[in-house]
Amino acid sequence: MPTNFGRTGFGTKSNKRKSSGKQTAPGYKNICDSFTKKIASYKTLCGQAVGPAKVSRPSPATLNSFSKLIEKGA
Repeated sequence: MPTNFGRTGFGTKSNKRKSSGKQTAPGYKNICDSFTKKIASYKTLCGQAVGPAKVSRPSPATLNSFSKLIEKGA
Protein backbone atom coordinates (compact mmCIF):
# COMPACT_ATOMS: atom_id res chain seq x y z
CA MET A 1 0.00 0.00 0.00
CA PRO A 2 1.79 3.17 -1.18
CA THR A 3 1.87 6.28 1.01
CA ASN A 4 2.88 9.84 0.12
CA PHE A 5 4.15 10.92 3.54
CA GLY A 6 2.80 14.44 2.99
CA ARG A 7 4.29 14.86 -0.48
CA THR A 8 2.32 15.77 -3.55
CA GLY A 9 2.69 13.58 -6.59
CA PHE A 10 3.46 14.64 -10.12
CA GLY A 11 0.67 16.63 -11.69
CA THR A 12 -1.16 17.31 -8.44
CA LYS A 13 -1.86 20.75 -7.06
CA SER A 14 -0.54 21.90 -3.73
CA ASN A 15 -2.88 23.67 -1.33
CA LYS A 16 -0.28 26.31 -0.47
CA ARG A 17 -1.27 29.89 -1.21
CA LYS A 18 1.06 31.83 -3.44
CA SER A 19 1.79 35.49 -2.85
CA SER A 20 0.76 37.88 -5.58
CA GLY A 21 3.90 39.94 -4.93
CA LYS A 22 1.90 43.15 -4.49
CA GLN A 23 1.91 43.21 -0.71
CA THR A 24 4.91 45.00 0.75
CA ALA A 25 5.91 45.17 4.38
CA PRO A 26 5.68 48.77 5.64
CA GLY A 27 9.43 49.06 6.28
CA TYR A 28 10.25 48.14 2.69
CA LYS A 29 7.84 50.49 0.93
CA ASN A 30 10.37 53.33 0.61
CA ILE A 31 13.01 50.95 -0.71
CA CYS A 32 10.62 49.51 -3.30
CA ASP A 33 9.58 53.00 -4.36
CA SER A 34 13.24 53.94 -4.76
CA PHE A 35 13.90 50.87 -6.92
CA THR A 36 10.86 51.62 -9.05
CA LYS A 37 12.04 55.19 -9.66
CA LYS A 38 15.56 54.01 -10.53
CA ILE A 39 14.23 51.43 -12.96
CA ALA A 40 12.09 54.07 -14.65
CA SER A 41 15.12 56.36 -14.95
CA TYR A 42 17.25 53.59 -16.46
CA LYS A 43 14.47 52.82 -18.95
CA THR A 44 14.39 56.49 -19.94
CA LEU A 45 18.16 56.50 -20.53
CA CYS A 46 17.90 53.33 -22.56
CA GLY A 47 15.09 54.80 -24.62
CA GLN A 48 17.21 57.86 -25.39
CA ALA A 49 20.12 55.66 -26.44
CA VAL A 50 18.12 53.59 -28.94
CA GLY A 51 15.64 56.22 -30.06
CA PRO A 52 15.20 57.26 -33.68
CA ALA A 53 16.76 60.74 -33.33
CA LYS A 54 20.48 60.19 -34.00
CA VAL A 55 21.35 63.89 -33.73
CA SER A 56 20.13 64.32 -30.15
CA ARG A 57 21.28 60.89 -28.95
CA PRO A 58 23.60 61.20 -25.91
CA SER A 59 27.11 59.79 -26.10
CA PRO A 60 27.99 56.56 -24.24
CA ALA A 61 30.09 58.60 -21.80
CA THR A 62 27.12 60.86 -21.02
CA LEU A 63 24.84 57.88 -20.51
CA ASN A 64 27.39 56.28 -18.22
CA SER A 65 27.69 59.42 -16.08
CA PHE A 66 23.90 59.73 -15.87
CA SER A 67 23.60 56.09 -14.83
CA LYS A 68 26.11 56.70 -12.03
CA LEU A 69 24.01 59.65 -10.84
CA ILE A 70 20.90 57.45 -10.84
CA GLU A 71 22.74 54.83 -8.80
CA LYS A 72 23.66 57.48 -6.24
CA GLY A 73 20.01 58.51 -6.01
CA ALA A 74 20.24 61.85 -7.75
